[in-house]
Amino acid sequence: MTDQPSKCANLAETSIPQFIVSCALMVWLLICYLPQWARIISRQSAEGLSTLYVLLGSLSGVCAVGNILMLPSSAVEMGCCRHNTRFACVSGLLGVLQVVFGIGCFWVILFMYVYYSEEEAEAQAAGRRSSFSGPERTFRRARRAYLILLVACAFAFAILLSSAIVLNRFPWLAQGWADILGIAVAVFACVQWVPQTWTTWHLGHLGSLSLPSLCLMAP
Repeated sequence: MTDQPSKCANLAETSIPQFIVSCALMVWLLICYLPQWARIISRQSAEGLSTLYVLLGSLSGVCAVGNILMLPSSAVEMGCCRHNTRFACVSGLLGVLQVVFGIGCFWVILFMYVYYSEEEAEAQAAGRRSSFSGPERTFRRARRAYLILLVACAFAFAILLSSAIVLNRFPWLAQGWADILGIAVAVFACVQWVPQTWTTWHLGHLGSLSLPSLCLMAP
């Protein structure tokens, strides 16, 4: 921690172009997710979205947030906010904010999945409209929706609690814990596309999965 003042001094020297690029990347993230949100809302259905895809993506996001918060550089950046200007503080934390913002965008999909799975099942049961995938699949998806929300929230609580304990009680283990979370991010992010690919192939169409959103995220 002896070199923290020098690091804070470096963070205080903000770069306007870098700040603009970082903000532009967050705007790009929002643009990437907008077609997916719009697709789900317009169809009022979660059909086509794999339950495991949504769950694993949410778990991956939780691990990503835990990973970046555990990094020593993040602790320094947050600590420097006590000494630097507000603009320098925000500029220094943009890397963390980008990760949290991106994960938040995916969690919006999780909440939409839960809401529209339940709403579509209720509409089918009440006879207001027929579901896209038939009563059996619709009711099964609705039963699973709240379960994956519960699992995701419980997992998030466990990871954040464990990270807080490591930071406060066992700081020498922080880097190792961050590495474990980083590996978990990669594993979840890769595996999540296996059930989604199977779901899309089985349905024979994209359903509520947005092709424009997938194309925008590809780069």
